[in-house]
Amino acid sequence: MENTYRWMQESTALKIETEALITPAQDQALDTKGHKAKMLHTTNDPKCRMCKEKDETVAHIVSACPKMRAPRKLVQDKTTT
Repeated sequence: MENTYRWMQESTALKIETEALITPAQDQALDTKGHKAKMLHTTNDPKCRMCKEKDETVAHIVSACPKMRAPRKLVQDKTTT
């Protein structure tokens, strides 16, 4: 568990907005558009608000969204060095 949050302590390259997105995602606590559309029925559009290509899910945001590629690379670089 200690290594799970190491990137937050060591990273100075992440914007606060990126960190605010990644932290709840790591805890599976995001209220995504996919969740709102399919579970809560509060929207008809489950598409990712960043790339508009796939349904917005935690998995999509943290591992597949092309618009999040640069922030993911920063996190990966910081945690593998």
